[in-house]
Amino acid sequence: MKVYNYFSIYTVRVHSLMEFCEFVEVTYQDMLSHSKTRWLSLFPAIERLLKVFAGVQSYFLSQDSPPKVLVDFFTNPLSEAYLWFLHSQMAMFNNAILMIEGENKSVCEVASILQETTDCIQRRKEECFISLTTQNKLRAVENVQQKDKFYEEAAKFYETCLSYVVKWSESLVEFSCFSWMVLDKVPQWVKVQETVQWLCNKGVIVDDSILFDQIGLVSNYIARELSDDSKSEVWQSKLAHERWFLFLKDCKTEEQFSECLKLVQFYFAIPSNNANVERIFSLMNSQWSKERNRLSVASVKSLLTVQYNYRKVKCEQFYEILLKNPTLLKDIRATQKYDWSQPKAKESEDQ
Repeated sequence: MKVYNYFSIYTVRVHSLMEFCEFVEVTYQDMLSHSKTRWLSLFPAIERLLKVFAGVQSYFLSQDSPPKVLVDFFTNPLSEAYLWFLHSQMAMFNNAILMIEGENKSVCEVASILQETTDCIQRRKEECFISLTTQNKLRAVENVQQKDKFYEEAAKFYETCLSYVVKWSESLVEFSCFSWMVLDKVPQWVKVQETVQWLCNKGVIVDDSILFDQIGLVSNYIARELSDDSKSEVWQSKLAHERWFLFLKDCKTEEQFSECLKLVQFYFAIPSNNANVERIFSLMNSQWSKERNRLSVASVKSLLTVQYNYRKVKCEQFYEILLKNPTLLKDIRATQKYDWSQPKAKESEDQ
């Protein structure tokens, strides 16, 4: 952040940095900022700094009075090694966060990703993993004490990361009884009973005798999907909600899934992360602007509903939808959507 802030609003400094990059034969690229509330911004920021590291280092070491913290960093022979070490770790975290914040991830799928991340950190800690690029940078350092300190700090880094991920995974332990609902394998009735008991404690009544027979249908359906290698590969590539959709679509009558549906509705109503909420706020900010600050709550809600649910629909596809739905076109042209303002207008007339 300090490197970004140093250059962000000073054009003269940027032009000077470009000259240094050209001198050390490095292609100049703009520095990227890292937001403390946005983990995904850290990895590209580190990666960008590494690409122009030689130029940035030369720049700061040649300045008369640069910030002391930056001079101390770039004069440290291990500075680039630290960045490469962080780069290799953040690549792991970045991939995990992208999967967690993906759309339609259920709570148990998120818990599974966190568990895989925890296992990965644990293995790196046990093996004292240091990437080859980082090791090559360390070999160029002659001071043994500095190297020993680096390895000690790397070990502490793994311990801190491990405790952090474990701490934030604890909130998901409560929902472990729903793990079978991912449908990656044939469910066991013992696991299903744990879910039924958990729901009963929450006041959700499920007829377990009917559910038992319906779970038998679920088991048979999954067994068929996993029996063939090609079908199994397709099945495993799907998310939990897609697997349940396929099963429910395969059912002939409501009696085949009525109790399962109660479990499904409750399970997929559990928020697994706040990424979708943030997406809604981003969309709202684009609609509720300074120029449109008198929009009613009802109008904003309607705009967000349409914008969110049709965000993946292309213009050509939406055009086809409108052509096939004349009633919708009529409603769009009608003034009925402004009826919310009528009571307020009448009140003003009475006054």
